[in-house]
Amino acid sequence: MEKVKRKNGFKYREKVYFNKKCITSPWFNRKQEAKVWKREKLLERDRINALGISYIPDITLNEFLEIFIVNKQGLAKRTIDGYVSCIKLYIKPNLGHIKLSKIRLQHGETLKVSLLKTGLSVTRVNNILNVMKIIFKEAVRTENLLKSPFNNLKFIPKQDRTLDYWLPSEVHRFLYSSLESHYYPVYLVCLNTGLRKGEICGLFWDCIDFKNRQIIVKRTVDRYGLKESTKSKKVRNIPMNDTVYEFLQEHFKSRQSLNYVFTTPLGKPIDYQHFTFRVFNKDIEKAKVRMIRFHDLRTTFASNFCMNGGDIYALSKILGHSSVEITQQKYAHLHPSFMEREINILNFSPELELQNFKVL
Repeated sequence: MEKVKRKNGFKYREKVYFNKKCITSPWFNRKQEAKVWKREKLLERDRINALGISYIPDITLNEFLEIFIVNKQGLAKRTIDGYVSCIKLYIKPNLGHIKLSKIRLQHGETLKVSLLKTGLSVTRVNNILNVMKIIFKEAVRTENLLKSPFNNLKFIPKQDRTLDYWLPSEVHRFLYSSLESHYYPVYLVCLNTGLRKGEICGLFWDCIDFKNRQIIVKRTVDRYGLKESTKSKKVRNIPMNDTVYEFLQEHFKSRQSLNYVFTTPLGKPIDYQHFTFRVFNKDIEKAKVRMIRFHDLRTTFASNFCMNGGDIYALSKILGHSSVEITQQKYAHLHPSFMEREINILNFSPELELQNFKVL
């Protein structure tokens, strides 16, 4: 142990060798603090030797984040942009200056609380926590850490969002009000097929199979543009009912694009990012029906499909869910009036029991 005399008293420090490399502690005011530092470093060295791992560099989180972004360059641009945004806005300002090996579970818990206090939604905070978990798993994988401190970091429980949808009367009112709208075909097809907004915007004429009366869903559009795949990465076929089949036949005759089924009045692709606010919401206000999200047209289709006796397994295939459990959880809810009517299928009462007893 080194000992030096300074103006404000004696200072102490220790050193430990990692693979013939000397690691020196900071100066401590007390001898015991230097001993504790050395004991922790020796334990860390023993764990590293036991696992057969070379010396783990003592870098800050900021330094490792540069490595992390480089290692993730093979991912989709959307994923990379999400990581970069989360790191820049939330992780670097709060934890970036701390040594990677010094970050503990409590740092994550503290960050979770502070993010909630800023007014971020539970979903957004959970996304940030998930990125943190991914970062520290990468640190372990690249041998910059022995173990992630955030393995036991819990996500914030979310309340199930009440899915909103239109009743048939609202659907008819909206469609009638939108008859003169250039985007009436978009609404009609969405409400009769349950297609997502991205799938509608990316629908090509080569995916309209009039012979077999099917819509082939194999493309989608997001804020980065057209993608030759769907959200689930699978191609699915949606049968066309009479309304959609007859309408698309007429729509084909007056098509404005050789590729896109639905376009702007100028024949250009629909603006995926701004369509809801610039067009859809205004058409809702004009129709004087309840304001819903564009995605709720899909919910409206699924809910009314169920209320009219549609099979939940068939609905799962139409919507493109990976399992029927997802469909049951998200879309198999029914309108109260429908439930009230169906509950009378079973009716136990003293009067009925007495009548049955007399018959016997």
